[in-house]
Amino acid sequence: MKAKKRFIAVAAVSLALTVATFIFMSLLAEKVDVRGDTLPVFSSTASYPEFLLSELTRESEFIIYARIAKAGDTVLNPIYISYSGEIDAKPDDVLYFPETPINLEILNAIKGKTEDEFVYLQDGGQAKDYILLPSGYQFEEGMEVILFLNKHGKGWGGLSEFLVFDDNVVLKADTLKEFDEARNLSASISELPINNLPDSVYHALYPYGQRNERTDDSFIEKDYIYVYNKDDFIKLISSIGN
Repeated sequence: MKAKKRFIAVAAVSLALTVATFIFMSLLAEKVDVRGDTLPVFSSTASYPEFLLSELTRESEFIIYARIAKAGDTVLNPIYISYSGEIDAKPDDVLYFPETPINLEILNAIKGKTEDEFVYLQDGGQAKDYILLPSGYQFEEGMEVILFLNKHGKGWGGLSEFLVFDDNVVLKADTLKEFDEARNLSASISELPINNLPDSVYHALYPYGQRNERTDDSFIEKDYIYVYNKDDFIKLISSIGN
């Protein structure tokens, strides 16, 4: 009986610490106005494995070039927690992880067969009391993207998302590094100043003006991004493994 009371006490303290941490971080977080509500904005805490482009391409069941048809309302997916540490233990608590459904119009199925329309669940989004930034880009209707997805239609956060604009693909740092020496790709990679980007692209890179909260290493430095021709990028992907 004492052990059970001790366990309940530990669980209660853990939950209290979680709530206290959230409240404390809410006080520190930058806040934005959303339709009359002032909400704290948190950077992404999602963690994914790291892949080189060749590994990401081979690991993906689907690679699609698509246009954003609609960004839906954020849903909160439950994550059940057991404080006992046992795999089959009954959950003691539940946390909620926000994901936002992104409706896509498929422009090119680069790898794998898909329908003409597709729903991609992106990590992050706007919950009732806070905003969690995506680990990738803030998508808006009409934007274009190349996505690397597993067999369940899910990706690896920002690593899976390659923003496309003006026939250019925004690259992550070192995306093409493994191919550079062998194929002399560096001559085809351009640097674009952040301040000269279209507003929609700037907002995708820095949602809610969060200039210091990037997590996917899209930049050479703070003022520039790497871009690579979209058609050449798709050809490169298609050649991997062939």
